[in-house]
Amino acid sequence: MLTSARNAGTHFVRIEIVKGVQDSYFIGERKQMKRMIKITILSLIIGLNLSTVVISQTKPSLKDITSKLTCQCGTCPNLVLYSCSCGTAEKMRNEVDELIKKGMDSDAIVLSFIETYGERVLAAPKAEGFYLSAWLVPIFAVLGFGIVILVVLKRWKDNTLTAEMQKSPITEKESNKYSRELDDELDTF
Repeated sequence: MLTSARNAGTHFVRIEIVKGVQDSYFIGERKQMKRMIKITILSLIIGLNLSTVVISQTKPSLKDITSKLTCQCGTCPNLVLYSCSCGTAEKMRNEVDELIKKGMDSDAIVLSFIETYGERVLAAPKAEGFYLSAWLVPIFAVLGFGIVILVVLKRWKDNTLTAEMQKSPITEKESNKYSRELDDELDTF
């Protein structure tokens, strides 16, 4: 039922809905909202899966792979293969390029170089097993050194304060005398 009322210059329209119709309206709205949520979640899942497929199908670049490897000629000071200019580095870059053309992905190419030259071919050690210590030891060393410095500075500060307190020229008797005088003056104030 639609009713209309006029109140002090403003016009109000009020819609009265029968109880059963109102309930079915809200139930339909809830179902529609649930359906929209399900569609949104499904779209996100499909989108994420497609993005990983697209990412995994991209062709690795020569620069990315050669930046992970070092030159193995023996004369270069373990320069990254990408920036080394010796003949061995050029040969290794050509080998990487051939593997890229064959369709191998980045990880497979790096693994093939590890099989050929050993772990020393990697520009950065793997973050696993014993090589994990190459990543963690410097972090813990810096943290430990910082903690030692903080403890030493705190003790130094505490020792300085106690030494200054011990050097005080005022004896306890004089301190009590001054405390009484201060109390008297505060009482008269």
